[in-house]
Amino acid sequence: MEVFYYVVFGVLGIVVATLELSKNNKDRINTSSAFTSFKNNYLVVYSLMMAGDWLQGPYVYYLYSTYGFSKGDIGQLFIAGFGSSMLFGTIVGSLADKQGRKRACVTYCITYILSCITKHSPQYKVLMLGRVLGGISTSLLFSSFESWLVAEHNKRGFEQQWLSITFSKAVFFGNGLVAIIAGLFGNLLVHSFSLGPVAPFDAAACVLAIGMAVILSSWSENYGDPSDNKDLLTQFRGAAIAIASDEKIALLGAIQSLFEGSMYTFVFLWTPALSPNDEEIPHGFIFATFMLASMLGSSLASRLLSRSSPKVESYMQIVFLVSAASLLLPIIMASLVAPSKVKGGGISFSGCFQLLGFCIFEACVGLFWPSIMKMRSQYIPEEARSTIMNFFRIPLNIFVCVVLYNVNAFPITVMFGMCSIFLFVASLLQRRLMMIVDKPKTNDWTPLNERNTEDDPLNVFYYVVFGVLGIVVATLELSKNNKDRINTSSAFTSFKNNYLVVYSLMMAGDWLQGPYVYYLYSTYGYSKGDIGQLFIAGFGSSMLFGTIVGSLADKQGFEQQWLSITFSKAVFFGNGLVAIIAGLFGNLLVHSFSLGPVAPFDAAACFLAIGMAVILSSWSENYGDPSDNKDLITQFRGAAVAIASDEKIALLGAIQSLFEGSMYTFVFLWTPALSPNDEEIPHGFIFATFMLASMLGSSLASRLLSRSSPKVESYMQIVFLVSAASLLLPIIMASLVAPSKVKGGGISFSGCFQLLGFCVFEACVGLFWPSIMKMRSQYIPEEARSTIMNFFRIPLNIFVCVVLYNVNEFPMTVMFGMCSVFLFIASLLQRRLMTIADKPKANDWTPLNERNAEEAPLNI
Repeated sequence: MEVFYYVVFGVLGIVVATLELSKNNKDRINTSSAFTSFKNNYLVVYSLMMAGDWLQGPYVYYLYSTYGFSKGDIGQLFIAGFGSSMLFGTIVGSLADKQGRKRACVTYCITYILSCITKHSPQYKVLMLGRVLGGISTSLLFSSFESWLVAEHNKRGFEQQWLSITFSKAVFFGNGLVAIIAGLFGNLLVHSFSLGPVAPFDAAACVLAIGMAVILSSWSENYGDPSDNKDLLTQFRGAAIAIASDEKIALLGAIQSLFEGSMYTFVFLWTPALSPNDEEIPHGFIFATFMLASMLGSSLASRLLSRSSPKVESYMQIVFLVSAASLLLPIIMASLVAPSKVKGGGISFSGCFQLLGFCIFEACVGLFWPSIMKMRSQYIPEEARSTIMNFFRIPLNIFVCVVLYNVNAFPITVMFGMCSIFLFVASLLQRRLMMIVDKPKTNDWTPLNERNTEDDPLNVFYYVVFGVLGIVVATLELSKNNKDRINTSSAFTSFKNNYLVVYSLMMAGDWLQGPYVYYLYSTYGYSKGDIGQLFIAGFGSSMLFGTIVGSLADKQGFEQQWLSITFSKAVFFGNGLVAIIAGLFGNLLVHSFSLGPVAPFDAAACFLAIGMAVILSSWSENYGDPSDNKDLITQFRGAAVAIASDEKIALLGAIQSLFEGSMYTFVFLWTPALSPNDEEIPHGFIFATFMLASMLGSSLASRLLSRSSPKVESYMQIVFLVSAASLLLPIIMASLVAPSKVKGGGISFSGCFQLLGFCVFEACVGLFWPSIMKMRSQYIPEEARSTIMNFFRIPLNIFVCVVLYNVNEFPMTVMFGMCSVFLFIASLLQRRLMTIADKPKANDWTPLNERNAEEAPLNI
């Protein structure tokens, strides 16, 4: 064991001891002797319960492997645990509220003891039963004990502020000191006394039995709402309404799911991250170091919670941002330090830095637990506390099950990046929670349709849509296999990463502006017609000054097949991930920080300046074809002949113009469509949701394009039809729902349906881009590709300019109807393209008047 581990452990130990010993009267709250006795009793029980859990943790995987099970079999056993926690968690939580929290805590002890007993059997079915029991126990551990504590604390008339003392001490002992002692004691039993990997489970059963005896002898019973004889379905409905009708509860659930999902994923990632080449690392000692870092966090939390300022809702934003940054370290180190190919040895230089980052993350975990407990005690109604808390665990368990099921399908850096993004989103949601924290809590659980939305512009509907899309995209991405991976060189990897950094910065500069262009112009007092002319100027300049794109990859001599990797990564990051982050960041600047609609443009300028600096310092120059002295007129004539002589190229150009014309018109229309009466809508958050829907489409496209069937020419017909139908929604809603004349407020009922339709359209956009790129690569001749592609944009820009110039002449429903008709025509042309797709490409560009018209009855 290298000295580095001792240094980290020692420094953390000194800091924790200093913090605990240096507490003054400001950090201590004067309490009563009755409360002290109550608190100590709970801490003894909670520490015993957590000891029973921590004793098992490090040896579950090890025990299954000694029984001879494969990694896949062990993964399924783990999934069974999280799956049972998801399926039975809400049921046992509701039973705890109805039958009594003390009984639920005793049930936890019994089910976990039975789970420990099953570990003596090497039979897979018995072990599976043990995992199911363990999943039920986990749900009870993280809901019933806290519910009993809060109810009993209030029943005995103790001050609310004293509750934070119990929470912070419970985390300090139960999740810190006890975890360290349990890890060392388990190591003693297995390695020093050579009692085998089942010994810690026997010790856990004994500890749980002692804790159950203390509960039975000293705890009184309490209930959620003993006066109400509701059945389980009624309880579920009540809990769901509570979440839906109080944004604070919904935000709290989303924050908890995002953080805990990232935390449980980290549990599976830290070992391969620190020992990618089977380096010898002391797992038990590192685990103890992490727990010491967690103690440091809980010690800081106890100080913060004992003071009136800063509020828990305020400092937790910083905690989530720091935790997001700490999990970016493996990605940063992978890009800066070349991976070693030497097997074995001690921890690497990169591993040392990652270990320090992981300790910071664990300190954030230590801060998180008492803080989230404090917020739950404030916002979750007592009568359904256990049920609601287990509702929060459903998305968490789904997320962890998906990750575990596909643990080998994704690079470890991508999984860390995903966790970091989730933590960043948690910070944004925490910011929102802080903003509405002074609003009165909805104790009567008023349904959403009866709420006043004027004070609630960013209601839970946006989070639901965003969350569902996020889960679907994550599931699609994580369930991909490794069949399509291509082995490349380290030089190409460096080249690709440089390009992706620049492209992402450029796209960030573009995406930051997108959602706020129309909004900014409207705040300056310009009319819809004036804004339309400003948009025309942009599309007109694009039409007149179309650019020709060179290929860096050709110059550096990399394989052509590798180019697809760069393209797919550029679309995934630049047009997906960066767009989402830019939308959320823009929303933060404009709405959360109240910096005004010009702030995203200032941020965009900063990103573009950084990108320019990277280009100037690391890019070399290249040209189109310096050996070719054709003038522009000759190039244009050649491209025009190519389009005229090959129907497939002409069809492709028409399809692209019709779809992109509708898409760019939609960019102008979606803001006034969702807020026709100046409703308060979160432009950045909606834009991020659209980009997430687009990522869903591109994820589906990557699966479809990797298969031989269906062909791209076939499925794109359906894509165009679905997109046409989605843009009919504003027309349908206008005919079914009478337009409101009330100005302001939140998004309307009609707007919610339109937003869902627009998400479907954006998913079609995500399918369109990689699919049209694939078809262009098949049908457009290489020698005039750039010129032809810019020819395609001429009718597109003319179409958009005409629409925007006459924006005041037509009602919005007519414009949406027009876009829908164009998309339907695109579907018909795509049908024609499919019928002639197997015909040979006309490389000689035969003019149309020399072709056999009988073979082309429906020509362009």
